[in-house]
Amino acid sequence: MANSQTVAEWLRQKSTQKRYLIQQIGAAHAYAEQLSAGYRIITGGLSIINALQRGEFDLHKKFFNDRKSPSPYLRTDKRIDQIMVLQRDILLEQRHCARLLSKSNLADGRIAYVRRVMTRVGRESQGDLADLSTLFKSGAFELDDADRLSRLQAIYQQTLQRHTFTKHLTRWLNVLVLGKQYESREIHRSIILHN
Repeated sequence: MANSQTVAEWLRQKSTQKRYLIQQIGAAHAYAEQLSAGYRIITGGLSIINALQRGEFDLHKKFFNDRKSPSPYLRTDKRIDQIMVLQRDILLEQRHCARLLSKSNLADGRIAYVRRVMTRVGRESQGDLADLSTLFKSGAFELDDADRLSRLQAIYQQTLQRHTFTKHLTRWLNVLVLGKQYESREIHRSIILHN
């Protein structure tokens, strides 16, 4: 005997198949909603990551840009004015030395030595003034304020030492020139007395 489906069985099978298909469509719909929600979460997360990266980049950019220009309060540091006064005094001492040398009867070697020393002092002083100017020029250095203050202190110390050295050199030269002048007068008197 043959086993064939009856019409009733065949209709029941169609109805069961439809029920399974409806369940699968519902499951696919739920899966699509979850997929869409996951996509929104991922997109939002990536947007947050991009914003954080952009924000961090902006912070880095601000940090480095701030290092290019000095803080306005640094320009009011009293050492800047002191450096300028010391540099002016060094220049005046150099001029005094030049006048002493022009009136002296020192040996050529000593005159050449003093001129070389004063030239070096002048060159180093100009270098310090250039460094000082550059230190406070926007975009010249990428330093934070602490580094600028440290560099300012170094320039101040160098200028102070150079000023002290120049004062001592001028005094030494003054004593030397006066001693030579006294010696010349005494020799001249001695010649006059013995003739």
